[in-house]
Amino acid sequence: MTVPPRDSSIRLAPGEEFTLDSDGSHEWRAKTSSLRTARGTILALAFEVEHSIDVVINRFFFPADDKTSEDLKTLFVGLFLKSPSASFARKIQVFKALSQQPILSNLVRPDLLRNLERLRDIRNRFAHYPITFAPSSGQNKEKLVAILVCRDKEITLDEVFFKDNEKLFTSVQGELERVLSVFGVNKS
Repeated sequence: MTVPPRDSSIRLAPGEEFTLDSDGSHEWRAKTSSLRTARGTILALAFEVEHSIDVVINRFFFPADDKTSEDLKTLFVGLFLKSPSASFARKIQVFKALSQQPILSNLVRPDLLRNLERLRDIRNRFAHYPITFAPSSGQNKEKLVAILVCRDKEITLDEVFFKDNEKLFTSVQGELERVLSVFGVNKS
């Protein structure tokens, strides 16, 4: 097994040359900073989605008008929603199972379930894999292309990637807010 590259490193193919002049160094530092901000934003947005799923699960088992003791609700949250075994993937599985129940079956669209899996995949890739840079020539000038280096593939981090994923996160959060409204939760 090869060691993964270091985050923010510049990768060169064997025999490839690349000169990092003052302008290039400034570009590299700016892109590194920008992509670290993007990574944090993706993780924060995924946390918001996970929190929404937590609220749906909690409200499914303990509706707002339920007289169950606060101690039992707190125990449920601690054991099932905030325990070390309560991964994002597991919460999505629980959400999928609950979406088959009458109270949610007409609200949860199949594309939401697919998009949750896509969102989880992107979140995991940004949480666990490095972003590197590869030199690319264009318009008589070298530039650095950002690449998320994953075990199974490499993803070019360009404007199209970020716009598509912004739409994905916005869509999923909007759908979850619609589902939450059934439980009387208004996140706006």
